[in-house]
Amino acid sequence: KRQYDLWWNAHAALNQSAAHYASQRAEDGAFSDLTPLIMMGDSITESFLGTGMGEPRQRTEGIPTLLSEVAKSEKFHPLILAISGDQTQHLLYRLQHGELVSS
Repeated sequence: KRQYDLWWNAHAALNQSAAHYASQRAEDGAFSDLTPLIMMGDSITESFLGTGMGEPRQRTEGIPTLLSEVAKSEKFHPLILAISGDQTQHLLYRLQHGELVSS
């Protein structure tokens, strides 16, 4: 039950992140000099957020900072949409239910 609840909470948070990202990209001139980078996946990809199942994880220490540094130097605007333990069917569900906002 706990993992189930964590997954739904993480999904809801990622929906909000995706909506925020889309609104940032839509703003006139905002982030126009940065290449959009959307990364979707499971625990490996979620490590870039510093979390696992939406909760902070010790094993991810330093990884969000690394992403930030690379994104800044390479002129990327990253969006991480990942939940630990996800399988293909979970990712497809998330895509169809709010995480990939059309812009």
